[in-house]
Amino acid sequence: MNGMGQPLGYALGLVLGGIFTDTIGWRWAHYMMAIIDFCLLTASIWSLPSVKQQSKKKWTRRLAEDIDWLGALIMSVALGLLLYVLATINYDILPENWHRSDHCFAGHIACSLSRFSDLDELPDQK
Repeated sequence: MNGMGQPLGYALGLVLGGIFTDTIGWRWAHYMMAIIDFCLLTASIWSLPSVKQQSKKKWTRRLAEDIDWLGALIMSVALGLLLYVLATINYDILPENWHRSDHCFAGHIACSLSRFSDLDELPDQK
């Protein structure tokens, strides 16, 4: 049941959204979807099970220890560089604006940062 929700919602949402927009207008389609979303949200509060985990750690210690900060930093930099390269390629489509050295530099940095994803785990420090 859970696996069918996203494809079914995607397929029906596009069809019903088009029908509602053509018949009653986009504003009422938006209002109707907001009402349905609110009803589903309130129903999910009572129907979904609680996933609260008891931990003996203080929240600041959990924040420092349970989050992969290095992975988050590497992924943020890699995604930022990817967006930079895609934006400059899109901007520099014309041959007179093409600066090959800028793209090569960003490409080398992106490739070198992607090598960090090959590491499964850092060795434990003992």
